[in-house]
Amino acid sequence: MTRISSPQAIPDIGLYIWSDTPDQHDFWKACGYTTMQLCDLGWHRNAENGMAEQHTQALANGVKSLQADGFKVYIILFANIKQYKGPEDVEPTGIGEKFHPSDEAEMKERLSYLRKTIEACKSADGFTMFAGDPGGIPDFMGPGQLLDFVNMALKVKALVKEVAPEAEFNINPWCVSMFRTPNHDAMTKEFWLQETVEVKQLLDMEGIFGPETGIELPCHDYYRALTLRLYDEDPVLRADPPLFPLKSDLDGLFDRQTKNVWAWPYFLMDEADDGDIGPGNTPLPQSETRYIHRFVRQARELGFNGIIGNWSYRGYLSKCMNTYAFARFCADDRLTPRQVIEEYAAFVAREDCRSTLVQILLFLENNSNWQRKLPESAHVEDFDTTVQSGKQALELLEAVSPNEANAFPLPESTSQYLQRLKLRLQIIAEQE
Repeated sequence: MTRISSPQAIPDIGLYIWSDTPDQHDFWKACGYTTMQLCDLGWHRNAENGMAEQHTQALANGVKSLQADGFKVYIILFANIKQYKGPEDVEPTGIGEKFHPSDEAEMKERLSYLRKTIEACKSADGFTMFAGDPGGIPDFMGPGQLLDFVNMALKVKALVKEVAPEAEFNINPWCVSMFRTPNHDAMTKEFWLQETVEVKQLLDMEGIFGPETGIELPCHDYYRALTLRLYDEDPVLRADPPLFPLKSDLDGLFDRQTKNVWAWPYFLMDEADDGDIGPGNTPLPQSETRYIHRFVRQARELGFNGIIGNWSYRGYLSKCMNTYAFARFCADDRLTPRQVIEEYAAFVAREDCRSTLVQILLFLENNSNWQRKLPESAHVEDFDTTVQSGKQALELLEAVSPNEANAFPLPESTSQYLQRLKLRLQIIAEQE
């Protein structure tokens, strides 16, 4: 199976987009994305009034729409969550009601609904079994263990093989520790340490991963501000920070002929992390190209042959440059963060003022909310820029004119981007 090294393009450059958004296809394609993941939220819709069926049909339509435009498409399936049956159209908590995987009747019903989804979306390129968040076994249900998730994943794999035999099957162990230690708080280092223990045990199990089962690893230890900060607050962990996975972990997967060995850094392109928003977060232009570049390079060195980032309709405008940068770094390891910012500035600004916009964007990234949340030990060196304050950036921005001739399919007009950039710089100036 394929191990990736620099500067070769990573074969599967993907986005977890939740649901299809056809008006973004051209932007994603132009950036260089090859793969999209959709989310099966059928369990979240009322099965008694047709809402679940409507969702499944929309999911199937999304698969066809994306494939028609040349993307590979994978569907994320959730684990031990009961099907919602009302009275509202949509399950109100967002996390659903769980069942213990040892409950044969509940498992049978869950698999029957998953069968409907897989049948409707059987043309998809693959399906991913997602461990938790939502999922897991709350203490009141009795003891749980890693095997509870593994056994369910194997049942779903068999279902995919029966209903959609041409589709691939991946396992994503995100929050898999919730099957054994559900009361661990993600705001504590214990949560992340236990997560690594459980995933290592999963990788060590015989007969799970191989030619017919791939894996998507979250890679929290390499990039996630919340995780890295919690480690840094502990003197022992600060001196010797945990790091998982290692190259040897991936080599073991490839030795077993595992086809898809993907990184899944869900929060890499966002300034916000669930429950860890931090100071200064705003739905306005962001820039974290240095940190995206660092992670993609680390993923290459580890040998991942695919990386899936996160795109959300709610925040897609604020992180459009990050979305562009992510795909560009995955496609060409020779690119630097500054070069990618220069490319993006060329889309946005007229040639006579482009260099000014570059300096402003370098300043914007130096004031990244993402960087503020990281411990000092995880910081990347700031860009060298002529812009030293938000006030100066605002003054310079007045001389930047939009590139009205831009042909790159950005998700908003160049003038709109510059207007929203102005609002972001005003916030930075007010905080100085």
